[in-house]
Amino acid sequence: MHDRTVKGEAYVFGNAGGLYKNAMTWWDHKTFSIWSQPTGEALAGPLQGTRLEPLPFQLTTWGNWLQAHPDTLVMNNQAARMGAFRQRFSENFLIGVTVAGEARGYPYELAADEVLIEDQLGEFPVLIWAADQDYRVFLRQVEDQVLSFQWEDGSLVDDQTGSTRDPHSGLAREGKYKGQALQQLPSFSIFESSWEDFYPEGKIFKR
Repeated sequence: MHDRTVKGEAYVFGNAGGLYKNAMTWWDHKTFSIWSQPTGEALAGPLQGTRLEPLPFQLTTWGNWLQAHPDTLVMNNQAARMGAFRQRFSENFLIGVTVAGEARGYPYELAADEVLIEDQLGEFPVLIWAADQDYRVFLRQVEDQVLSFQWEDGSLVDDQTGSTRDPHSGLAREGKYKGQALQQLPSFSIFESSWEDFYPEGKIFKR
């Protein structure tokens, strides 16, 4: 997911219909530039080389989402055909994270098996939480303190202060940091073959 603002102006995008490295491309309605969906970069046209800013997003199941947000409304232009488009959550993907020029892919199945993965991308300490067909990526630093975490009774608990956090929001519910949230980092889901196409220098996390 990307911020569709370019130089202070919100652009309107559509599906360009063609593929670039087997991935979707977009076109913007103002300049007709062609954009890569995985990277948010303009590949051709007047804005070639421009990159959209990535945003944090949530890949989860409808059941998980509805439990957390029971009053959610859904925009659906094909309600009569909805039953024919049921999509199951596939665990066969990488959690892609790019921070300050560093790129790393985390296999979802490995992350879900371990629940928590702590890593370092350049100068940035990161935390990946994955469980129950859901995941988040956080900056595991509050102010000047880098935190390490344990998974206890459905909560993130930092070793430094014992503060307990909600894994979905990163918000501390109890402890020294109560009321403070970890910063969620942009991430994306991508198959390993596509990762190698778009991020050939990016490593895939392994134990």
